[in-house]
Amino acid sequence: MTALDDPLLRLLRHPYGHRRTIRRTKRLWIATVNDPDANHAPTVISDAVEDFVRELEDPPTRVGRRSGPRPSSA
Repeated sequence: MTALDDPLLRLLRHPYGHRRTIRRTKRLWIATVNDPDANHAPTVISDAVEDFVRELEDPPTRVGRRSGPRPSSA
């Protein structure tokens, strides 16, 4: 589903699109953070748009560290 087909998706991308990439499937709303160093959860997934928006407004905290290149074992 594209933003052209889905006015609600288009509306959510307007205020949150600069911080997250937002998409949806038939059942899920998904937002992935654009800043890998953000101190909150990198991905928000919900099947209810109300819960999804709530988590966009107040994202859950990050669990663990950001993944990145592993140190050389040499």
